[in-house]
Amino acid sequence: MFGARSLNNFMKIKTSLQGLEVCAKLKHDLSSIKYNHDLQKLLNNIYSMISEISKLEVNSRRMHTYSVLESPLKELNETVTKLEQYILLAKLMN
Repeated sequence: MFGARSLNNFMKIKTSLQGLEVCAKLKHDLSSIKYNHDLQKLLNNIYSMISEISKLEVNSRRMHTYSVLESPLKELNETVTKLEQYILLAKLMN
């Protein structure tokens, strides 16, 4: 529906490292949009989510319990999808 740009239709973020790569692309997309203060806040929240997921990844490797990552990764993927949709909408409005 949103074309090849929508990552979550084709690839789910599974690690914090993948999340950082996606954030770099989103940051680049946001740089072309004027008056994007709210979208920038959302991107900063995504960076915070990735930081928390990174900490959980370290702990889950130590304890061999990877189920703790499922909920935060699901929330991250949903938030990234929303931001991608907002970016598309902002580009269409310009």
